[in-house]
Amino acid sequence: MDVLHVHHPFIVGRQAVRLGRRYGIPVVYTNHTRYHLQAYYYAPFIPEGLSWTFLEAYLPNFTDQCDRVVVPSVGVKQVLRELGVTCPVDVIPNGIDVAWFQRPAAPLSKPDLGLPGDATVAVTVGRLGLDKNLPFLLRAFARIAPEAPDLHWVVIGGGPEEQHLLEMAHLRGVASRVHMVGWVPYAELPNWLAMADFFAFASVSESHPLAVLEALAAGLPVLAIPCPGVEDTVVDGHNGLLSPEEVDVFAARMARLATDPDLRTRLAAGARETCGQYDIRRTSAALLGHYERLVERRARAAGGVL
Repeated sequence: MDVLHVHHPFIVGRQAVRLGRRYGIPVVYTNHTRYHLQAYYYAPFIPEGLSWTFLEAYLPNFTDQCDRVVVPSVGVKQVLRELGVTCPVDVIPNGIDVAWFQRPAAPLSKPDLGLPGDATVAVTVGRLGLDKNLPFLLRAFARIAPEAPDLHWVVIGGGPEEQHLLEMAHLRGVASRVHMVGWVPYAELPNWLAMADFFAFASVSESHPLAVLEALAAGLPVLAIPCPGVEDTVVDGHNGLLSPEEVDVFAARMARLATDPDLRTRLAAGARETCGQYDIRRTSAALLGHYERLVERRARAAGGVL
């Protein structure tokens, strides 16, 4: 192998470092998970401060043993710095096939989903897990439902929170306007996004969410909460709207998007303008450049000729 590239710093990462040393192979590490937040949601018995302290002790030592460290967003780079990582860190955004989302093969319409043709549709895509903050989204939707009677919320994906969300929708009287469609094949996702008017996203545990990139590529304004990976991508007032994690404020921004078609049109233009920087061909070329430089450096160190 010319390069070992790992996406996990613990068991697999340690194995890669050992193999890299043994065979003289460069090791690249991508940090795309905020591990202390994952522990908060999925291992709540671990005190939050303890998981952060563990990462402060572990990650700087591990990253110092890698030849290159990559992160998908400036926000995640800042998190690594706060954890004490001092080695060089390169930002290479996640990439998607932008053209695929810009030109869906068989775009769906609102009537295809049994919705009125003049309905306004907010869409959310992703795993329905605790870390996605979906109850927050539902509370915001229910808060403004009376003043935006044409607004519907379509949720694409499945997971452990699905039943909870359905129960919340019934309790808040918006079940007829919340549409849980479950998982759809990824190849069909561009067709589903084509029928939406904007994308709603409330997770604050991301590093650089692909769902947001896909929404921008589909020309959808994104309503989201600033956090690493989101605030690097969603520019408030240009390709979407940002809101603090406060239900009343988020609901007010959702109401603006639901009731102001001119605002949606302007933000959609910004979404289409900014999505090109996340094209998979561009991001892959940046990563390939790092691989090539590491291989060249290895050859020079060994006195070889490429």
